[in-house]
Amino acid sequence: MREALESDGDAVAADLHIWQIGPADCATAITVVAGRPKTPEDYRRRITAAVPSLTHVTLEVNRGPSS
Repeated sequence: MREALESDGDAVAADLHIWQIGPADCATAITVVAGRPKTPEDYRRRITAAVPSLTHVTLEVNRGPSS
């Protein structure tokens, strides 16, 4: 999942937690820092494509130094 979030070379997953909440369901809480942040929906698409079992996503996006 980290690789999907950081795939643009700008974003960094500063804080990432994932846990199972059901037999086939996972939740995640993520903080992304980027010099040129994308929309939360863009990052959400990246991670749900990488981890289809995510059914609950909490995502915080912050502007910070480029990686």
